[in-house]
Amino acid sequence: MSPAELAKLAGHIARRDKIAWDQEIEGDFSPGGKHEKALEKIDAEIDADNFGDLELNELFRIAAASEPYKEVDGDGRLGKLSL
Repeated sequence: MSPAELAKLAGHIARRDKIAWDQEIEGDFSPGGKHEKALEKIDAEIDADNFGDLELNELFRIAAASEPYKEVDGDGRLGKLSL
């Protein structure tokens, strides 16, 4: 495969992965999705005017209530145990 063909294939695979990821995230955070309860908790915090800036890791901690996560490398970051 030529470098140009390889680049074209890599671009195609990357686009397909992005679309699949977007669909998974959309499903996870839609009504009935596995992170629906996390969104309900966040919405309640917003409604109570008790919601400020969060780091991305804090959002993962909120979502972890309904998903198997664990801390990795002892640095406070969360890693997913299973899909």
